[in-house]
Amino acid sequence: MKKIFLTALLAATILLTACSHDEQAASTTPTPEFTADKAVTAYAQLFACAAPDDPKSAGFTDKFIDDSRTAMFAAFKGWPLSEHTLQAVAKNFAASLKSRMNLQATLKSNDAAHPTVQLTCKPADFANAFANLNKDADLLILRRQWGELQARGLTDNAISKDADFQKLAVDSLTKYLAKVPLKPEASLVVTCKLAAGEDGKLYWAPEDTEAISKFVTGQK
Repeated sequence: MKKIFLTALLAATILLTACSHDEQAASTTPTPEFTADKAVTAYAQLFACAAPDDPKSAGFTDKFIDDSRTAMFAAFKGWPLSEHTLQAVAKNFAASLKSRMNLQATLKSNDAAHPTVQLTCKPADFANAFANLNKDADLLILRRQWGELQARGLTDNAISKDADFQKLAVDSLTKYLAKVPLKPEASLVVTCKLAAGEDGKLYWAPEDTEAISKFVTGQK
């Protein structure tokens, strides 16, 4: 599970980095509606948990956010979980992680072409998040119930529609993901550029999206 989740997280990072916007010429375009610090916050929350508080500040569409969440939670694709369950787990995980990380973005330089933002948070230590995966009490309860339902002849498709199991899955996975460890508070200076958002309008975007991804997920 640890290897699968980290592989999925890496895949999501590559996917989202590849979706970064094309740069526009600062001298020929107007000033974006949203400030650079708002955009950096959206990118950081996107990479941390695929749930920006204000996706419009970076030009992210609803479809883009949905695709990002799907990519990040691809590790659970083989589990008998309904779409409603996955969405609930993702929502709970995002709320918990954002609260614990205490992410803050402060505009350092309001340069017309390349403003800089200081991003500060307690990065999520995903590399060590699943050290006790096979011993975690909450997941053991979920696995035991999964096995019991299979022993009674239920298929995974049937289990994905079992209301009691789905409720247990939401509770167990939410508790488990809330235990993702954090690293000590650190900061990253992010240089931004003018770019076209997913909606085609002009926004600020990080010059190096991969650096933000590695920072908030504890890889840097």
